[in-house]
Amino acid sequence: MPGIRVAWAVLAVIAVALGVRATDWPMLQITNCELGLTMAPESCEQPLLDYFRFPLVLVLAIPIALFLVAAVVCRSSMSWVAAGTMLVLTAVGFYNAGMSTPSLWSPLASAAPVTVPALVLAVFHQLAASRKSSNQTMPR
Repeated sequence: MPGIRVAWAVLAVIAVALGVRATDWPMLQITNCELGLTMAPESCEQPLLDYFRFPLVLVLAIPIALFLVAAVVCRSSMSWVAAGTMLVLTAVGFYNAGMSTPSLWSPLASAAPVTVPALVLAVFHQLAASRKSSNQTMPR
């Protein structure tokens, strides 16, 4: 199923672009620091990468790794693992984004644009795999 492999690879490339964009987000994107409760106002404009440093890169690499593993393994079960994990990680990112203190998990919300396509791809992969297995069991 080379088409599915390519689709997962494309999602990985999109996740890279979204992650790079998220590193430049100001802190006010993931905290309510604009209220001035826990951070100085000038800290609200600080880019996420300057605040979190290398651990941010590792967290933002999680979606990329999931999609690349799904592309390499190319099994419908792995597609579901990747899509389900992305759904959970995106929810965690959105949940943490409203906190008053910065959370390293908040930038995972940046992967929201690839979460729905990942779920659609997992469904498509499941349908393609079941169609392929039913064609193999039919007598000729």
